[in-house]
Amino acid sequence: MNKNFKRVVSLIIAALLLVVSIPIYASETNAYQILLYEDFKGETQESLISKGWVYPNNVAKTRSSIASDFGYGDEYSLRIDREIKEDGTLGSSWDIRSYNIPVTPDMIYTVTANMYMEKGHLGIRLAFYDENNNSLLYKSAYTTNDYWTEVIVDAVAPAGASYAKFSIAMNNDMMSTGYCDNVTFIEGATESHQYDVLYYKDFKNETYENMEIEGWTFFQSYSKTYSEFSSDFGCGDNYSFKIDRLVNEN
Repeated sequence: MNKNFKRVVSLIIAALLLVVSIPIYASETNAYQILLYEDFKGETQESLISKGWVYPNNVAKTRSSIASDFGYGDEYSLRIDREIKEDGTLGSSWDIRSYNIPVTPDMIYTVTANMYMEKGHLGIRLAFYDENNNSLLYKSAYTTNDYWTEVIVDAVAPAGASYAKFSIAMNNDMMSTGYCDNVTFIEGATESHQYDVLYYKDFKNETYENMEIEGWTFFQSYSKTYSEFSSDFGCGDNYSFKIDRLVNEN
């Protein structure tokens, strides 16, 4: 075995040892997987339906289209218009839904989309279901901005969750035309969406006294008079903080 051959072998072994010794921090701390992505370029309703997207009713089909002249980053996006009936009145709210996406309990899932509103609001609703199609948890977010805005909804899949689906939803009474682009469904936390929770309140079994001890401030007497702790309506459970409007005696 000549010296040059020994030297080459030594360099190869050294390189292998160096690669093995490098910790893979990126895959451990920022691991995530994109389960669905849609930028609507070159798409049609038929092609979206063939992928599994759901148009629940005829209104969703007739009042949505693929725009080829307005998008985020290119000229393509999903355009959504409000329904106007023949008598001139507005129709009901409606949505376009993703197909069922398998999930793992206790994993975090995120839906993001770029949205633009000419008027009103357009949003995303993320929901989790068990194997029997029972709803377990949902969260939503929306925008009213007349410029491109990233809308983000994230949640931890609850115990018993079998699949999730999300919807691109609009309230017909409050909008005219909206656009949605770059819809992404992610399993895990991306680097930009990692955060530390500094405060959390779910209002379960709460009282005004406990909240004041924690530092909450009720500035006026009617702050308590026109609010209460609900035990029959909440997101994910039956608890929330209910606030009623103030009605003057006159």
